[in-house]
Amino acid sequence: MTVPDPTSDEHPEAENRLTGRRIAAFEHRELDRLARMLEAQDAEVLRCPMVAIVDAPDAATVVAWIRRAIETPFDDLILMTGEGLRRLRGFAARTGLEPSFREALGKIRTITRGPKPARALREIDRGRNRRVV
Repeated sequence: MTVPDPTSDEHPEAENRLTGRRIAAFEHRELDRLARMLEAQDAEVLRCPMVAIVDAPDAATVVAWIRRAIETPFDDLILMTGEGLRRLRGFAARTGLEPSFREALGKIRTITRGPKPARALREIDRGRNRRVV
């Protein structure tokens, strides 16, 4: 048995397609994927990204925080996102501090919320000293 292509005009639900509909999509991470799915149903999609993940505008305060973590490692570090840790590593790398920052992370008990920050720790082989909540 073959399954009809949902994007073809022969599909049983072809009359329910989104032809002629203008749909505003407000989403960041999956905006393009969502838009492609809607466009496959003939919708006109107006993309409006609401969130952008960018580095902090004041690099000096971030680098000072990283230096503090290296010089006097914290007892605990709570990571809410993997992206946050990756951006911290980026600041550390740009200032030549990444090896020391990675070493400091190995001394700090890390608490992660969800799988993404845990994955970011595993990327740098620091996933074993953590607690997931």
